Amino acid sequence: MGYAADLCNQATQLFRQGQFRSAASLLEQGIVVARQEADKDNELLCYQKLTAALMNLDESQQALELATTMLARARQLNEPHYELVATIRLCSALIDLDLKGRWPEIKLLLLDCLQQAEARETSAWQLDCLRLLAGNAMTMQEYDDALSYAQQGLSIIRHDTYSADFYRYVFYRVLQRLHSQREEHADALRYGLLSFEYAQREGNPAWVVLARRYLAHLHYQQGNLQEAFNLFSENVATALAYDCANDHQDATMWRAEIALQLEMGEQALEFAREALALARQRLHARDEAWALLANVRALYKLNRSDEAWYFANEAYYFAQTQQFEHRLKEAREWIETLTKKQAAPIAAKTQGSWFDRLIGKR
Repeated sequence: MGYAADLCNQATQLFRQGQFRSAASLLEQGIVVARQEADKDNELLCYQKLTAALMNLDESQQALELATTMLARARQLNEPHYELVATIRLCSALIDLDLKGRWPEIKLLLLDCLQQAEARETSAWQLDCLRLLAGNAMTMQEYDDALSYAQQGLSIIRHDTYSADFYRYVFYRVLQRLHSQREEHADALRYGLLSFEYAQREGNPAWVVLARRYLAHLHYQQGNLQEAFNLFSENVATALAYDCANDHQDATMWRAEIALQLEMGEQALEFAREALALARQRLHARDEAWALLANVRALYKLNRSDEAWYFANEAYYFAQTQQFEHRLKEAREWIETLTKKQAAPIAAKTQGSWFDRLIGKR
C-alpha cells in the first residue's frame, strides 16, 4: 500500500467519526501524494472523499470547485466511473448553493447519473442519486416523486449493500418528512424512529445528531416538549463530544426555547446566554440576534425587566445594523412592552454600566 492509500484510509476513519475537517486535511495531502506516486485510483478517490467532507463542513462553493476539478481530471485519466461520481458531487454542491434556481437542471443531471449507475450496476451510486433526488424533491414539494425515489432506494438496499444503514437513515427521513407534511403524525414518528435507529447503527455522530434533531422537531410539533427537550440536550452532549460548533449551537438554541416553554426560567436563561456566547464565538450574526432576544424572553419570564430592557435595546441596535427586519420588529415590540411596564433604567444612560459587563463587549 502506498502513502496516498494510507492517507485516504486514515481520512475515511476520521470521516466516519464525524471529524470532517481533519479528514479533509488528510485528503488534500493524499491528492498531492497520489500524483507524486502516479496513483490515479487513490488520487480520484481522495477527490471523491474530499468533496463529501467539504459538503459536511458547509463549504459548498469549495466543494463545487473541487468536483469540477475532479470531473476534468477523471476525463483526462479516462476514468468514466469517477466522471459519474464527480457529476453527482457537482449536483450535491449545486443543491446547497442554488436548489430553487437550478432544480430542473440538477434533477435532469441526477436522473442521467442514475441511468448510468443502473447500467453499470453500481448500487452505491444509484442510492446516492436517489438520496439526492428524494430529499430535494421533497424540499421542492414534488411529493409523489419524493415518495417514489425513497421507495426505489429502499428496494435496492440489501444486507451487504455498502453504507446500507446510512441510506436507510436517509430514505426513512424522507418518509418522515412526507408524513409530517401530510399531518400523519403516527407514521411520521414511526419513520423518524427508524431513521434515528439506522443513524445509530451507522455510527457517524454527525448523522446521529441530525436524526435526533429531526426526531426532536417531530416531538416539538406534536407538543411533546419534555421529550423534545431531552433529545436536544442529548444533541448538546454529542456535539460537544465530536466538536461540531454548528450542531452545538442549534441544540443549545432549541434547548433554550423549549426550557422557556417548560417554565424552566433560570435554565432557559442559562441556555440563552450560552447560545449568545456560541453565536459570538462563531461570528454568526443571525444566531446572535436570536440569542439576544432569547435572553429578553427568559429575563422577562423571571421578572427581571431592567436586564430584559437592556438586552432588548442591544437586540434592536444589532438587528438594525445587520438589517434583520424580523428581529428588529420583535426587539421594537419588546422595548415598547418593557417601557410601558416601567421606566427605562437610569443605568442605561451611563457609559460602562453593569450592563456592558453583563452582555459582554464585542
